[in-house]
Amino acid sequence: AAADEEEEKPCPEVKGYTRMILSVSSSCFLRCPQMCSPLVDMVKKYMQTSDYHATVEVMCANREPWQCAYEGNNSEACGQAITAIARYGLQLPASESAVEEFCSSEDAQNIA
Repeated sequence: AAADEEEEKPCPEVKGYTRMILSVSSSCFLRCPQMCSPLVDMVKKYMQTSDYHATVEVMCANREPWQCAYEGNNSEACGQAITAIARYGLQLPASESAVEEFCSSEDAQNIA
Protein backbone atom coordinates (compact mmCIF):
# COMPACT_ATOMS: atom_id res chain seq x y z
CA ALA A 1 0.00 0.00 0.00
CA ALA A 2 2.89 2.37 0.73
CA ALA A 3 4.13 2.03 -2.86
CA ASP A 4 0.71 3.12 -4.14
CA GLU A 5 0.85 6.28 -2.05
CA GLU A 6 4.29 7.20 -3.30
CA GLU A 7 4.45 9.27 -6.46
CA GLU A 8 6.04 7.38 -9.31
CA LYS A 9 9.52 8.66 -10.02
CA PRO A 10 11.08 8.59 -13.48
CA CYS A 11 14.62 7.44 -14.17
CA PRO A 12 15.36 5.81 -10.79
CA GLU A 13 19.01 5.38 -11.84
CA VAL A 14 19.52 9.14 -12.15
CA LYS A 15 21.20 10.95 -9.25
CA GLY A 16 22.48 14.38 -8.29
CA TYR A 17 22.02 17.47 -10.41
CA THR A 18 20.10 15.62 -13.11
CA ARG A 19 17.65 14.32 -10.46
CA MET A 20 16.80 17.96 -9.61
CA ILE A 21 15.94 18.59 -13.27
CA LEU A 22 13.81 15.45 -13.38
CA SER A 23 11.92 16.41 -10.24
CA VAL A 24 10.65 19.55 -11.97
CA SER A 25 9.48 17.68 -15.06
CA SER A 26 8.79 14.11 -14.00
CA SER A 27 5.70 13.63 -16.21
CA CYS A 28 7.80 14.04 -19.37
CA PHE A 29 10.31 11.41 -18.28
CA LEU A 30 7.59 9.04 -17.09
CA ARG A 31 6.16 9.22 -20.61
CA CYS A 32 9.58 9.07 -22.30
CA PRO A 33 11.89 6.99 -20.07
CA GLN A 34 14.23 6.43 -23.02
CA MET A 35 15.37 10.05 -22.52
CA CYS A 36 16.79 9.40 -19.03
CA SER A 37 20.23 8.17 -20.02
CA PRO A 38 20.69 10.74 -22.84
CA LEU A 39 19.72 13.52 -20.42
CA VAL A 40 22.38 12.33 -17.97
CA ASP A 41 24.95 12.37 -20.80
CA MET A 42 23.95 15.91 -21.79
CA VAL A 43 24.04 17.23 -18.23
CA LYS A 44 27.47 15.65 -17.66
CA LYS A 45 28.78 17.26 -20.84
CA TYR A 46 27.35 20.63 -19.85
CA MET A 47 28.79 20.39 -16.33
CA GLN A 48 32.21 19.48 -17.74
CA THR A 49 32.35 22.07 -20.51
CA SER A 50 29.63 24.73 -19.95
CA ASP A 51 29.53 24.65 -23.75
CA TYR A 52 25.99 24.80 -25.15
CA HIS A 53 26.94 23.62 -28.64
CA ALA A 54 28.98 20.67 -27.38
CA THR A 55 26.11 19.72 -25.10
CA VAL A 56 23.44 19.83 -27.80
CA GLU A 57 25.82 17.89 -30.04
CA VAL A 58 25.29 15.02 -27.58
CA MET A 59 21.58 15.27 -28.48
CA CYS A 60 22.40 15.39 -32.20
CA ALA A 61 24.52 12.25 -31.97
CA ASN A 62 21.59 10.32 -30.47
CA ARG A 63 18.35 12.00 -31.61
CA GLU A 64 16.01 9.02 -31.52
CA PRO A 65 15.22 8.96 -27.75
CA TRP A 66 14.36 12.68 -27.84
CA GLN A 67 11.69 12.27 -30.52
CA CYS A 68 9.31 11.06 -27.82
CA ALA A 69 9.34 14.53 -26.23
CA TYR A 70 7.83 16.10 -29.32
CA GLU A 71 5.13 13.50 -30.05
CA GLY A 72 1.42 14.11 -29.45
CA ASN A 73 0.42 14.66 -25.84
CA ASN A 74 4.04 14.46 -24.71
CA SER A 75 4.84 17.87 -26.15
CA GLU A 76 3.06 19.74 -23.35
CA ALA A 77 4.68 17.80 -20.49
CA CYS A 78 8.05 17.78 -22.19
CA GLY A 79 7.76 21.45 -23.09
CA GLN A 80 7.65 22.04 -19.35
CA ALA A 81 10.77 19.89 -19.02
CA ILE A 82 12.58 21.94 -21.67
CA THR A 83 11.60 25.14 -19.84
CA ALA A 84 12.81 23.69 -16.54
CA ILE A 85 16.12 22.61 -18.06
CA ALA A 86 16.56 26.10 -19.52
CA ARG A 87 16.32 27.53 -15.99
CA TYR A 88 19.52 25.61 -15.23
CA GLY A 89 21.22 27.31 -18.17
CA LEU A 90 20.79 24.68 -20.86
CA GLN A 91 18.45 25.84 -23.63
CA LEU A 92 17.28 22.82 -25.61
CA PRO A 93 15.55 22.98 -28.99
CA ALA A 94 11.80 23.38 -28.37
CA SER A 95 10.58 21.25 -31.27
CA GLU A 96 11.65 18.32 -33.38
CA SER A 97 12.13 20.65 -36.35
CA ALA A 98 14.37 22.88 -34.20
CA VAL A 99 16.46 19.81 -33.30
CA GLU A 100 16.73 18.89 -36.97
CA GLU A 101 17.63 22.46 -37.90
CA PHE A 102 20.31 22.72 -35.22
CA CYS A 103 21.77 19.28 -35.86
CA SER A 104 22.01 19.86 -39.61
CA SER A 105 23.51 23.35 -39.27
CA GLU A 106 27.14 24.01 -40.03
CA ASP A 107 27.77 24.94 -36.41
CA ALA A 108 26.71 21.53 -35.18
CA GLN A 109 28.68 19.72 -37.87
CA ASN A 110 31.83 21.69 -37.12
CA ILE A 111 31.73 20.85 -33.42
CA ALA A 112 32.31 17.12 -33.73
